[in-house]
Amino acid sequence: MSTTLGTFPNHAAGLRLGAELGLVVAAVAFALGVHKPFSALSFGVAGFVVGGLLQEFYRGGKARRQNKNESWPAAIWQLFRRNQRRYGGYTVHFGVILIMVAIIGANAYQVEAQAKGTLAGQAARIELTAKLRAAPQEASATKDSAPMQADASASIAPWAAQPLLTAQADLQGVDLAVLSPQAPTTLLSGHVTAGPTPEGWDVEATLTNARPAPWDKKGLPVDAIAAHAHFDGMQWSTEDARVDIGKGTLAGQRFESL
Repeated sequence: MSTTLGTFPNHAAGLRLGAELGLVVAAVAFALGVHKPFSALSFGVAGFVVGGLLQEFYRGGKARRQNKNESWPAAIWQLFRRNQRRYGGYTVHFGVILIMVAIIGANAYQVEAQAKGTLAGQAARIELTAKLRAAPQEASATKDSAPMQADASASIAPWAAQPLLTAQADLQGVDLAVLSPQAPTTLLSGHVTAGPTPEGWDVEATLTNARPAPWDKKGLPVDAIAAHAHFDGMQWSTEDARVDIGKGTLAGQRFESL
């Protein structure tokens, strides 16, 4: 099967904007001192994805402005309100990019990322994998726990209304404070999966924290969590959630956010 960018004019515009923004971001990162080729390239990839997402919001907002005579804020709001799964998914993608940038910025760690698949046709699929490992000097310096590492993967259908098909992550000894200075100090291990359903989104998490600490000491006062959460486009709900805090346990069959 063969195809050309002309077959998908809207997607071609998104790819062009993404490529331009990716080059700018990579150049700025290099100018600011990010001289490792992989790190600069990773920032460029992040810029490419953000550019494509911005193009989607711009195209949808422009169409509503022309058809409904709405202001830009109202048009963007209505995009979320009327197509929550699609634009909620795009928002999730923004979050993934922020995590990616945070990981790249953690210079004491090694990051590997890989993408495989095809962009040809409406059946296009991309398989993404990423690995985070402690640098050799960090790994040898860790005596009381296994070295920090994380493995993440995602399956994406780039031209679908809901691009993110599945996502999962396996964590071992992950300290959130290393990835973001504002995050609490942790030592997280476990498994997280997420994916769309006909009604919204499902997220399952089974995590342990080997370094619990109070909030006022910049820690996370949770020893373990096991939960299945669902987002229906309007609110979050959890089923069979269990949270271990100190010597106590919080458990519930069902909880719905307001």
